[in-house]
Amino acid sequence: IRTFFPEASLRLSDRSEAMLGAAQKRFAGDPRVSYHVADFSQLSSHQEYHAVVSALAIHHLGDEAKQELFTRVHKALKPGGVFVNVEQVISPHTNTTSLYRQMHEDHAHTAGLSHTEWTAAQHRMSYDRPATLYHQLRWLDEAGFTSVDCVYKDYRFATIVGWV
Repeated sequence: IRTFFPEASLRLSDRSEAMLGAAQKRFAGDPRVSYHVADFSQLSSHQEYHAVVSALAIHHLGDEAKQELFTRVHKALKPGGVFVNVEQVISPHTNTTSLYRQMHEDHAHTAGLSHTEWTAAQHRMSYDRPATLYHQLRWLDEAGFTSVDCVYKDYRFATIVGWV
């Protein structure tokens, strides 16, 4: 971010102090980065941000809460702003659900995840509530974003973008 947006400041928010602690190590000493223990409900609704970015967090919300969040994000963005959501999505068809699951497992093992770690990850994922890519794009459109798109997708992982 320093290279492409040298004047940018970052407000990093997470409910997990441990996650913010990892971020503080990564951005140590950078005065343009602030850290806040907060959840999605505390997002401003006054055109405060040029960009809102989320990574692997929104899939913990139910569909109605996702829709409400997308509306709050839209209101929080300045005109010309962008929302980037790197997220898990579910297969749009039951016949490809097992393919998504298998590709995810293959990628995890290729990245070095052990069988024990994969089993623990599957347990954590049982609490996830991902939606289809189609539904999320539609909800962003309904929230008022002027343009929405999926700019990258690899089976169950997608980068979804909405512009104001």
